[in-house]
Amino acid sequence: MKNEKCSGAVVFARNGEETRFAMVRESDGHWSFPKGHVEAGETDEETALREIREETGLDVRLVSGFREEESHPLAREGRPDTIKTVVYFLAEAQMDALVACDETEISRTAWLTLEEAAENLSSARRQEILFLAGKQIEMMYRVK
Repeated sequence: MKNEKCSGAVVFARNGEETRFAMVRESDGHWSFPKGHVEAGETDEETALREIREETGLDVRLVSGFREEESHPLAREGRPDTIKTVVYFLAEAQMDALVACDETEISRTAWLTLEEAAENLSSARRQEILFLAGKQIEMMYRVK
């Protein structure tokens, strides 16, 4: 079995009491978090920062203490002998305009509420990661 490694983040921004999540719609129509392949010599964190910038145009700050993984076979992509593992971090941004920088991979970007983001995620594991991120954000901003 071959392994493919990717890294990305649940990217959020706050405007007063409102939290929004930066989501990307991939060229296959699925909504997801910004992510991409780990390049030689990169750490998971470096990959996440690079991919977020490439896919959304945002510069972000990674929040310590959040790291979740998702793994699945790539049978849908015609590679059933390959397992893809994605490491997700939590990243905070300013609520700036999003730019779909790599139009071959990303067809759209949007700032969505937690509920909107959850509705658009087709993976139950990604929904779970989103809700875990939401809880961490709540804890961060509840403690003054």
